[in-house]
Amino acid sequence: MIPHACGYGMFGGTEESINRIFSTKQRAGHKRNTMLCDMETQREVQVLDHRAQDMIEAISVDYDLPLCTVAPYRTDHPLLKDLSSDLLKGSTANGTINLYCNAGFFPAALCKLARAANQVMFGSSANLTGTGQRFRVSDVQPEVRAIADLIIDYGLCRYHSYKRSATIINFTTLEVVRMGACY
Repeated sequence: MIPHACGYGMFGGTEESINRIFSTKQRAGHKRNTMLCDMETQREVQVLDHRAQDMIEAISVDYDLPLCTVAPYRTDHPLLKDLSSDLLKGSTANGTINLYCNAGFFPAALCKLARAANQVMFGSSANLTGTGQRFRVSDVQPEVRAIADLIIDYGLCRYHSYKRSATIINFTTLEVVRMGACY
């Protein structure tokens, strides 16, 4: 369990770890995982026109805001091409993938390490489904904390005052999937 700009999240890189998160959170089968990534990975993985990529850059780089981006992806990217079909199925929908960009300095460091090891980090918020984002480790339900192999308690998360997770935008349709913090 790690802190990010908009709360605490649980991430893993194997089918086993993601299944454990999914089961513990009591997530419905239609819910998809989010891939934590740095901007370099986002630029390489998602297939976008210049306008959409410029919007992502403006939000995540120029304004330094966290953002989840939904867009088509390169199935042949080294981080994705060898994933099990079940892990890929649970992390993509309709030919798109949701990437969490600019999640904060700690996730950025983890993303850099993961990228160097050719390892993905899929996950979700550290809470039971439908109970809202958690902004302190002490607020995460005990059963969710119990499955974490590692808990990084960094205190109150940056955008706690908004009481929302990260904004999700589908950059293919330009649809706001979720109004989140910093919307």
